[in-house]
Amino acid sequence: MSLQKKWTEQTFDLELEKHLPGWKRTGEVRNAAKTVEVLCPEGHLRKLAPGKIKTQDNKCIGCIRSANRKEACETFLEKLKKEQYKPKFMLENYENANFSLPVICPNGSQWKVSRTGFLGKQQLRCRCELCLKTINPKKNPVVRKPNEAAIELLELGFEINPNNWKGIKYAIEGKWIECGHTEIKSPDRIIFRHERCGRCKSHLLRLKIEEYQKELGFIIKDNQQLENIKKKQTIDVICVKGHEDKVWIQQLFKYKIQDFKDSNAFLCNICKAEYYRGENNPLYIHGKSIQNSEGRTEALYKRWFRKIKRAYPTCQVCRNNLGEIAHHLYGFNEYENLRYTEENGVSLCRNCHDLFHDKFHYGGNTLEQFIKFLEELDEYDTNDLHEMVLQRRPFLLNEIEKKKNKRIKVYSITKLALLVNTFPEIIRILVTNGEIKGAFKDQDNMWVITQENAKEFVKKTDIERQNMLSNCLVGKKFGNLTVTKLIGRKSEGKQARMFVEVQCKCGNIVEKPYYRLVREKGNCSWQCGITKEMVKGRTRLDEEFIDKVKAMYLNGYSSKDITEKYNISYTTVYQYLKLSGISTRQRKRVDQELKDTVANMYLSGSSVHKISEELNVHPRSCYEYLKEKGIKSGRKKPHPNQELVEQVAMLYEKGKKIKEISEELKVNISVCYDYLVLKGLWKRNKR
Repeated sequence: MSLQKKWTEQTFDLELEKHLPGWKRTGEVRNAAKTVEVLCPEGHLRKLAPGKIKTQDNKCIGCIRSANRKEACETFLEKLKKEQYKPKFMLENYENANFSLPVICPNGSQWKVSRTGFLGKQQLRCRCELCLKTINPKKNPVVRKPNEAAIELLELGFEINPNNWKGIKYAIEGKWIECGHTEIKSPDRIIFRHERCGRCKSHLLRLKIEEYQKELGFIIKDNQQLENIKKKQTIDVICVKGHEDKVWIQQLFKYKIQDFKDSNAFLCNICKAEYYRGENNPLYIHGKSIQNSEGRTEALYKRWFRKIKRAYPTCQVCRNNLGEIAHHLYGFNEYENLRYTEENGVSLCRNCHDLFHDKFHYGGNTLEQFIKFLEELDEYDTNDLHEMVLQRRPFLLNEIEKKKNKRIKVYSITKLALLVNTFPEIIRILVTNGEIKGAFKDQDNMWVITQENAKEFVKKTDIERQNMLSNCLVGKKFGNLTVTKLIGRKSEGKQARMFVEVQCKCGNIVEKPYYRLVREKGNCSWQCGITKEMVKGRTRLDEEFIDKVKAMYLNGYSSKDITEKYNISYTTVYQYLKLSGISTRQRKRVDQELKDTVANMYLSGSSVHKISEELNVHPRSCYEYLKEKGIKSGRKKPHPNQELVEQVAMLYEKGKKIKEISEELKVNISVCYDYLVLKGLWKRNKR
């Protein structure tokens, strides 16, 4: 069967005549998503989607706006005439509240003003010279002198020292005559806002909170929050049922104590959510379960719904009205495996759908009921639909048999009490050794335990159910964590979670939400001692390599040099040095023999770089050792050894070459040249 187009120009016009009489279509109808141009009875052009025809209620936004504009203009004109202002505009000139229009003031001057400026907070009036003298005199600001301000505040019950007066908006220290409390307060708050003593006000608030606390039985976690308390402030409370929450004081005093007792108001958001769950919810539909409401919002259901409506755009019973509802032949709640099966759905209008459920009610509906409904319906010809339903019956019964004995487990133990409260006839409780292990439901009414035991569980109080849940959870192990106590439901962000107290093998006791334990089986925190030991145990250390790093560091090489040579990170270098007992901030003292060797080699004429290569010591360390010995190094030449200078000069005078002298005395060639220059036996320009 080919898919029929739901919205055509003919169907659109029929819906328009039915729900919006007097409206006319001027645009082209393409599909359900595109808007169509229509005209209201007053001639206003409007774009309207086909699906919104029913919700329009014969209201045009253009008509509403013009009516509101007319009413606003009339009030503006009345106010102008009342204050003897003559308007120089008509209703057609008025656009909006912020549009300036010409008027003539009582003294004859022309002036422009908007409705917002004239009637709003600013209260704008004409500022011409005549108006300023007669109607709107210019107001001069009142400047209070210290003594005048002190007298004025004293009349209001606040005593100040005139010498400390700075201005009306500057806070000043004073004493309340009535109670004797001293307070720093801004004078304008006392004069214009008539504010009184803040400490007395907070004391009265505290007494009122204690009265509410006595009647409602909640506990305030921190009594320090009641010191200098204000209305626009929150306090941490624990309600009668043990839920922790934050309460706005202003919101608390909004209701009377009796309202809280009659469940017309709630102290705790969690208690409010629990109360309005189920039949107490204003949106509750009798006969529809939680699974029903959740299942009808899934993408699978929406896809199935669209398929039925596309295949049968008109009602399959009356064939006159549009098919607005996709009806399940076998009920949505009872037959979960047929929820999204296309053969289990038929398209009905609201009237035919209501006729069926008026006779067979909601819940537990079957295909046999629908066949009986068609047989007893004499108004319409339903032979084709009757044959189609009979053809589908074998397939649907076969699908039911496949899933008949299968049980579905409800894994969330925290939702068990809610499910049993709402649907005691569906949920079966599995109890092993006196502990709840889970809940099951099936379609054969096979009770895992007897129905009487299930009813006893329903009759138990919240505390007893809490204890049963506690027995079920306490002792469970998740990695290194063991559940020791059930705390209850607490708010985590925008959601209420079941919190438990857990003890780690390292000895730490922490609070965690139950869902995190199931997802993240681990330790109490990332700083857990067990984690550190595990990491340390997994790391295999090469002692020879550590000794190399240690020796290189003691010889004066920096961490950067070590990382570049062995291609390891700074963290690894510091860990190896720490394991060797070496602090990275303070190097160990080097043997005195090494320092003496460096000094002697330098004095004998060897350069720092040559000493560094021969002794495997960093050049920076060589400079430090020379500095400790009092030998100047760097760019300046070292102080020459006089005996060595005499020996070089004597051998040179005997006729030996510089290279021979260098090899015999083990002195650098450049140093030999320097010594000969000192003795005047060699000139630099000879080089």
